[in-house]
Amino acid sequence: MKTRKNETALTARPLPLAERKARLADFVGIVRRLLDGETVEHSSRWFELAGASTGRALQDRLPILVGGSGRSLLEPAARQADIVGLTGLGRTLPDGHRHVARFAASVVDDEVAIVRAAAGAVGREVELNVLVQRVEITDDREAAAAKLAERIEGLTVADALATPFLALGTHDEIAHHLRRAQDRWGIGYFVVREAEDFAPVIDRLR
Repeated sequence: MKTRKNETALTARPLPLAERKARLADFVGIVRRLLDGETVEHSSRWFELAGASTGRALQDRLPILVGGSGRSLLEPAARQADIVGLTGLGRTLPDGHRHVARFAASVVDDEVAIVRAAAGAVGREVELNVLVQRVEITDDREAAAAKLAERIEGLTVADALATPFLALGTHDEIAHHLRRAQDRWGIGYFVVREAEDFAPVIDRLR
C-alpha cells in the first residue's frame, strides 16, 4: 500500500489460533440467537450488536455445523452447534495452507469424548460429521495405507486403516470401513472431496 510521509504501512496479521477459536465461538452464539428469532444485544471484543434481528428461520430449528479440532474449539461447538464436524487437521504448517494431520484413531476417540462430554454437560445431543480427507479406490488397501503412513508424519498403517478420515480400498471395503466408523464413533454422516470416485460407495451404503 502507498504511504504518506511519516506514515507507516500496515500489514494485516492473522489472529492467533486461540483467539480465532474464541471469536468463532462468540459468532456461533450470536447466529444461534438470531436464527431462533431473538433480538440481540451483544458487546464483546469482536462483535457489537444493538437490537440486531434477522427474523426467525422458517423451519423450527435451522442447524448450525461447526468443524475443526482441538478442545478449545470442540467444547464450545458441542455446547452451541447442532452438528460438530471433525476434520483430522491440526495446526497450520509454515506454508500457510497445509496442516498437521491428526488421523490417529486414538485422536478421534479423544475428540469424540470431548464433544460428548461438553454436550452432555449442558443437556444436549449433537450429531457428528467427518470430512474424509482422501478417497483412494484400490484393490490393495493395505499397500495404500502403508504408502500414506510413509508420507504422513506420525501415522501408522493401523491408523490409516482405521481412521474415518481416509477411505481406502474397493468400493465394498470402503462401505464396510465407514459402517465400522459409524458404529465405533457414532458418526452421523461423511463428507468427501472425490464425489465421482465415491458414488459407488453411496450405492452400497444404501
